[in-house]
Amino acid sequence: MKRLPPYARPLAERQKFTNLPFLVIVCIGQDCWNRAKKWNQCPNDICALTLPDGQLSEGYVWPVAHCQIVVEWNTGPSEPQIIQLVETLFRYAAESVTVHPLITNIEQPIWEYDLEKPVGKRWQQTRETMRTYYPSEVTANVA
Repeated sequence: MKRLPPYARPLAERQKFTNLPFLVIVCIGQDCWNRAKKWNQCPNDICALTLPDGQLSEGYVWPVAHCQIVVEWNTGPSEPQIIQLVETLFRYAAESVTVHPLITNIEQPIWEYDLEKPVGKRWQQTRETMRTYYPSEVTANVA
């Protein structure tokens, strides 16, 4: 039987009464437990959850229906694990998911132009950036 992810019980209770928070933050990667704990202590209307290291997102029941989600991604999980988490959150009816990588080196440029690539493929992304996904984009990319 699947269970709620850590720190999700208050959010699950709010879902029962359609009392949605302003924002749900899913912390993943290094120091995810402490980051979620700090977010939950904020006076703002935010609920923070965590996906523990080595756990699969499909192993949990995510009470995120109709919520705006921010995934705080720190060192540890790979890009495929983040994609899997985003897809799982949309299966549980999240409204949108913004992936915020905390692991980026802001000194590095986001894009580089490579003249040796064919026209149309010369701009290459060189580092992770914050990006918001919507259900229609994810289902279109999966299909």
